Amino acid sequence: EQEKLMKKQQAIQEREQSAQMELEAYSNELNQPILEMVEKSVKIVSDRHNYDYVFDESTLIIANGPDITEEVIQEARILDSQLNPPPAELVPSE
Repeated sequence: EQEKLMKKQQAIQEREQSAQMELEAYSNELNQPILEMVEKSVKIVSDRHNYDYVFDESTLIIANGPDITEEVIQEARILDSQLNPPPAELVPSE
């Protein structure tokens, strides 16, 4: 009886681990295009301002440089609209 229970527990743990790995892979798959878009946006903004380095705010505690977050978000929206145009029924006709 004890051995049977232990085998069931092990099987449950293996399924849980498998599901967790599958979820992580799916999450990575969904996040990859977003991360690529953010990287492109940061590159566009940093090139525009001739920045050699761009730091994540959480990475650097003391930074006296400009915060380009909003500008990067705007660039990401532009890239997103270019890659994913709205469906034709949502675009106003002339």
